[in-house]
Amino acid sequence: MPNSISIEIARCNKVLYVEADIDSEGPIISTLAFESKSDNRSGSDDYHSYEVEFAVLSESLQDAFFNYLQELGLTEEFFSNLHDWAMNYEHSLFIGFLNELKSFSQ
Repeated sequence: MPNSISIEIARCNKVLYVEADIDSEGPIISTLAFESKSDNRSGSDDYHSYEVEFAVLSESLQDAFFNYLQELGLTEEFFSNLHDWAMNYEHSLFIGFLNELKSFSQ
C-alpha cells in the first residue's frame, strides 16, 4: 500500500513541488510543479506556476531528476525507511482505533 508524499524544494524565489507515492522500493513520482514569485510594479507579489506529469518527461530527464534527489539526500534508502516508518505509524493508529472501538462498545 503506497503512501503519498509532497516534497518542496526551494531555491531563490522558486519552489519545485514533487508529488509522489512511496513504497518499499522508493518514490513513484506523479507530478512536478514550479511556482515562482516575482515582484510586480505595484509592490505586491505575483505567483506563477506550471505543473507536468512526471511520466511525460523523457527517461533521461527522469533519471537526471532522480540523481538530483539523491544529491539532496533523498535516496532509495531514505524512501524505504520513510515507507517503513509510515506503515508502522499507520499500524499504530489502526491499533489505537481498534482499542477506542472496543472501549466504546463495552
